[in-house]
Amino acid sequence: RSLCADGDKACLNGDLTCTEARDRLINITRPRDVDRLGNFYNCRNIFTINSECASKLREYIDLNPCDTKRKSYMDILDDPNSGSDARYNAIQSLDYFVYSICEESCDCVPLGSKRNAKIFTPKRGNCFAHAYYDICKIWPSLETIKLEGTPNKRRISNICTGNPSKLQSLFDRCPDSCWQTNNVKFLNSNEKDVRDFLTQLIDATARNANGNIDQNHYDNCWTLECSQGRL
Repeated sequence: RSLCADGDKACLNGDLTCTEARDRLINITRPRDVDRLGNFYNCRNIFTINSECASKLREYIDLNPCDTKRKSYMDILDDPNSGSDARYNAIQSLDYFVYSICEESCDCVPLGSKRNAKIFTPKRGNCFAHAYYDICKIWPSLETIKLEGTPNKRRISNICTGNPSKLQSLFDRCPDSCWQTNNVKFLNSNEKDVRDFLTQLIDATARNANGNIDQNHYDNCWTLECSQGRL
């Protein structure tokens, strides 16, 4: 599908049209990957992992030896004899892993936020929905998370597991019509556990070791959420 399938709309503050964005994509992509409209000839070429990203993933694996799934994917990429199908599956899986973590806090940018607000909140409906749909897929047994070098956080059970899990119960109470365009009130102890868990995710993915919101991360999140018309 063409990058400009939705028309030649101006982005955000009007300084980049869709046509210009398409042309930039074509200029930075290998000629054999895309046609003149920006369509990929082979969708497998969409997924890539550059050396910097691979280095960060290896650092994550060293810090989290219990995550054997991500280690197995990196082992495939580090093996020059691995087949193309195995490599594609590994790259695609790691791409989804990175997306799931990095966009979690983006979905916690408050509704109506301005670019200079630099605030994340677990109250935004998309915040818990992203955890439900994505975080629970990559880390189904996760109970706590923290940034390396910061104090341990409280372990919270049954966030993703249980019948129903705490996230599932909140999701059942807040259908699409609730969470996509509204904030959420955490009404009971289980829902407050979800709130605290989401706060841990925000602290681990959007703050630096000093506890301050990372400016570049917030700017990227705000731009992404605004361009998707979600704020």
